[in-house]
Amino acid sequence: MTFGNYLPPSGDEKLGIYYYNGSKLDQRPLTSAASLAFHEITPGHHWQLSLQNENAELSEFRQNNFVTAFGEGWGDYASYLGIELGLYDDPYDYCGRLLMDMFISVRLVVDVGMNYLGWSREQAIDFMRAHVIESEEQINTETIRYSCDIPAQALGYKIGSLKLISLRQKYRQLLGKNFSDVAFHDAILRMGNLPLTVLEKNLDRAFGIK
Repeated sequence: MTFGNYLPPSGDEKLGIYYYNGSKLDQRPLTSAASLAFHEITPGHHWQLSLQNENAELSEFRQNNFVTAFGEGWGDYASYLGIELGLYDDPYDYCGRLLMDMFISVRLVVDVGMNYLGWSREQAIDFMRAHVIESEEQINTETIRYSCDIPAQALGYKIGSLKLISLRQKYRQLLGKNFSDVAFHDAILRMGNLPLTVLEKNLDRAFGIK
């Protein structure tokens, strides 16, 4: 396990739980802890998945569906929103957000490198060493994660978050003074996890864009 993982409420467990990887803290920088919390908990996965699971307008399948580019895209977007919301009031936390952004971008490169371009794991490790501020422990676990555990997942983070940023800009320009960040986010989360092309079509309808 890398940083940790979030498990939404399910069955008799009414609470969502975020499991933070607290092992080897002497080798695990904590500057990104705040950025990670916004990604995993609120306004990230916990907020997003709880609203989806509680939405009676969605079918059971859609209440429990997870589309990587949408879900992880929202998580990264939520962490990015922390800048606009003033949540990174500590310079170290803000630096951690920038380091996390670089880390996610570099993971995308090594994922494609190993699974499409034929890189060896050693090449991926060398690339990460050159471009991120992370421990050897973290680089080792991440290259295993994307070489043989969940290949291609790394692409979803950036594809999704960049799409959400671009959609917000699109509707802001089209709607002008009638645009609301709150309404935009509400519309996205009310629909649950969707492929990004389907999401945009639904948002066009929701905001009356032809």
